Amino acid sequence: MTFGPGGIVVVVELVVVGVLVVAVVEEGVELVVVVLAVVVVVDEVVVVGSVVVDLLPWLAAREVPVLGAATKVDRLSARERAAHLAALASAGLPIEWIPTSGRTGEGVETLWEPIDAALAEASSRCMAP
Repeated sequence: MTFGPGGIVVVVELVVVGVLVVAVVEEGVELVVVVLAVVVVVDEVVVVGSVVVDLLPWLAAREVPVLGAATKVDRLSARERAAHLAALASAGLPIEWIPTSGRTGEGVETLWEPIDAALAEASSRCMAP
């Protein structure tokens, strides 16, 4: 958890749904949570659930960036990896899928770049008069 210009930046993992939510919690008269970005997390076993599919139009209407993290790609052969990423791409979801591996670090920086951009954009909106 880190402090942002408008409050505390939190990352919440919804394991059952397979989603990471990056949000700012603003304290004041009321507690306000502003969703900055959503990362849909899948691996070679976990697939995108219907809750995520149903959530995508709501997020799009609010211009919340949604990314896909295809995790544990280091466990797959080159052929399996290509097939897995092709299956995700052909699922028809408007998500950019980033192959990642916590073990090797592959794709982690690439995944954080749009999250950092969303935080910077939120920061500039908070600082605007």
